[in-house]
This record gives sequence, C-alpha cells and structure tokens, in this order.
Amino acid sequence: MNTEKLKVFNLKLDSENLDRACEILKSGGLVAMPTETVYGLAANAFDEEAVKNIFVAKGRPQDNPLIVHISNIEMMNDLVSELPENAIECAKRFWPGPFTMVLKRSEKIPASVSAGDISGGTTDSTTIETTTTDVSDSLTIGISAGDGSDLASVLQIL
Repeated sequence: MNTEKLKVFNLKLDSENLDRACEILKSGGLVAMPTETVYGLAANAFDEEAVKNIFVAKGRPQDNPLIVHISNIEMMNDLVSELPENAIECAKRFWPGPFTMVLKRSEKIPASVSAGDISGGTTDSTTIETTTTDVSDSLTIGISAGDGSDLASVLQIL
C-alpha cells in the first residue's frame, strides 16, 4: 500500500486535496480522516477489497463490524434492504449527531462490512451513522458526485 499525505487546514480539505482523496476512495484506496472524536480510516463501503483492507491496515479483528458513515438520509436507500418509517423519523430527529442505527443490510454492501464473512458466517445488518465534520461530509458528497453509477452512493467506513 502506498501512502500519500494530503494537507488539511482547520479540519477542511482544499478542493485539490478533496478531489485527490475522492479519487483514492473511488479507486479502492483508503483515506485517513477526522471524525468528531477520532481519526478514522475511510473506504468505499461498496468495494469488498477496500473494506477488507481496512481490517488489514488497522489490524482490526475481522469479527468487529465497521460503521458506514453517510452525509444525508437519502444515502440509506442503497445501504439497507428495509428502511422502516421509524428509522427515517429517528434520522430526521437525531442526525447529524451521535446517533447510530443498525438496519438490515442491502445486498450492495459486502458482508465483510458487518463482519459477516468470517468462517462462513453471515449477518444481515449494517451499522450507519451520519458524518458531522467538514472533511467527512465533503468526502461523502465529493465521491457521490459524477457519473450516476453505483458510485452515486459511495460511503466511508470508519
């Protein structure tokens, strides 16, 4: 894995560094980024190899699920197979903010996100939070812009 250092000023990326970080995520790479409490390691939630690389890079136990971060409620549509009305209401009330939801995982999300491919096990859930920092918000918005393909819902996993 190659390491590339991008400058962040006051927890904000300039447009050139934001574009580069988005390119890295779109191509299956990993990006370290600030969250509201810690620095996290981000990847495209729909890219199974990128997801697996988070576990490798962090030395994270593969039975420890990852959290998918999104920048808006609409992004949940590609993440979950069922979106109950009460989940939408909770999202409207508590997001952005420190509120995590566990919902039924869409087939678009690799089982490894939910630590579900260990020893052949499966899980049908995924954990979702909203972003609350300018960098994480800019990355989710920046990588969702473009050609209208599945990348229209690319997300970070921290």
